[in-house]
Amino acid sequence: MQILVVYGGEGLTREAEVSVASGTMVIEAAKQAGFTVSAFELTKDNINELSAKVRGVDVVFPALHGHFGEDGQIQQLLDKAGVKYVGSGVAASRLCWDKLLYKEKLRSAGILTPKWWVLDNPSDIKKIVSPCVIKAIDEGSSLDMIVVREMAELDIKAVGELLQKRQRLLVEDYIEGTEISVGVLDNVALPVVEIIPPTGRWFDYQAKYSGESQELVPALSLTDDQQLQARDLSLVVHQLTGCRHLSRTDMIIQNDKIYAIETNTLPGLTKQSLYPKAAQAAGYDLPALISKLIELV
Repeated sequence: MQILVVYGGEGLTREAEVSVASGTMVIEAAKQAGFTVSAFELTKDNINELSAKVRGVDVVFPALHGHFGEDGQIQQLLDKAGVKYVGSGVAASRLCWDKLLYKEKLRSAGILTPKWWVLDNPSDIKKIVSPCVIKAIDEGSSLDMIVVREMAELDIKAVGELLQKRQRLLVEDYIEGTEISVGVLDNVALPVVEIIPPTGRWFDYQAKYSGESQELVPALSLTDDQQLQARDLSLVVHQLTGCRHLSRTDMIIQNDKIYAIETNTLPGLTKQSLYPKAAQAAGYDLPALISKLIELV
């Protein structure tokens, strides 16, 4: 079977570096699994070459993150080219990428998610109260995010600059609790990953990819019942949003409540990434995981 791994995204996404790391891992794992593998490092300048690159391949594995990878754009191009690919389709990708649409979808289904409002007017910055999280509506890996645990931390200038850059921001209640992430593989929930950021920090971009955070599988702070509930919720969200093959939903557990925060349709596959760690705990090393995902297409 001929597999094309598409990765990178220089000039298209702020997560190109992480995508290169994911793509490199996927390429090697797919080769180890016995597939015939070719690779295409996508950039803003060579995007027009994609349709030619996919000709004759059986499956495309998009190891792309952020803009163009998770927002439905690459999926739309692959659909137009008539090629099969790993991961969710256009509609599910767009839904999970747009945090506002995503949260409205959860709320309509009765799924607990932090309360929110949309900041789109600079004069409304004064309405912000702590604790809260201010984030871009369409961005990944905790980029363009400001956490305000108490009012003394609120940097009005920084919020104003971010609003000017993004036009609209999501202002979400900050939920104090245990941070977890639960992956889904082929409509089966993977083991829960517990995330412990560095002391005094939150799970920002640096903490995600620097190795400074602890990611525990199994999740030691959770009861068996909490882990079961979290896994059940990840599967419900996966199906509700129309995801296929794989997803990873980030959550916060506060007492007896589980809040869904966001769902990643193309979770990272680097050495530091949460999804491969959960898959490993479920008995899938990386070649077996990549093989499984390709076979699902």
